[in-house]
Amino acid sequence: MAHIKTIDSDGNEDFEQVMIEVQKSPFAPEIGRFRKYLAEKYKNVSLIKTRSGEEKRYLPLKTIYLIDKTFNGDLPCVLKRNSQYLDVLNKTEYAGKKDKFVELLTHEAWFIQLQKLPKELKSTITRLLSVFTPWYRVKGDERYINFPVEGDDLGKIKNRVLRHVLRRLLGAVENDKLKLAMEIEIEYEDFYEQQMAIAGKYIEIAEQERKEKEQERKEKEGAHLKIHDSATEMKKFGMATEIIIKATGLSKEEIDKL
Repeated sequence: MAHIKTIDSDGNEDFEQVMIEVQKSPFAPEIGRFRKYLAEKYKNVSLIKTRSGEEKRYLPLKTIYLIDKTFNGDLPCVLKRNSQYLDVLNKTEYAGKKDKFVELLTHEAWFIQLQKLPKELKSTITRLLSVFTPWYRVKGDERYINFPVEGDDLGKIKNRVLRHVLRRLLGAVENDKLKLAMEIEIEYEDFYEQQMAIAGKYIEIAEQERKEKEQERKEKEGAHLKIHDSATEMKKFGMATEIIIKATGLSKEEIDKL
């Protein structure tokens, strides 16, 4: 997730957030995980730095999905789904200024099918994404990566974007304030996951108890119906009420109603 700041021709600051999601399993598409993250980003309020100081705002959202497995061979390798404004009654496209309310509840999206990209571009993106794979994570502390760089010299990395990303990551590690914020965020995420796991366990136990009670209820109803059926048959054969009561355990009133 990144916050993007732009300045219009009048010098006004404008902010938006961009969410990049990468396929992490061999199954495509990961609808559940993508929808969950998207819902979380819509829910969250962003903290941004403006000229007047820090502010909390809901920001317009744009999403980029990087999919390793081709999910639709008929689509282009890089597909953009736009957010046009259409005047439905007049059947025209609205060309005026976009509205903040509308922008905060809708978003543009890009879908990149990595396997369909041209070979050179695919190689570049794959190399860049390798930074975020588990391969280079430091054992015992997955917040850090040990990316192979010849002589620890980032200047020797030919890919400009990869070099820039690694420098930003290195700067984050050396920035005490950012490092502290990262540690606090990780602690919060760990606590949140623990609470969700506990809640999930309680829900699982409650659901199991509900199923057991439902099964017990059905078994009792079934046994009760069988007793009524037996009593009905005994009554048809003219057996005395006292005998039916002893055999089934039903009351005289219940047997009279049969």
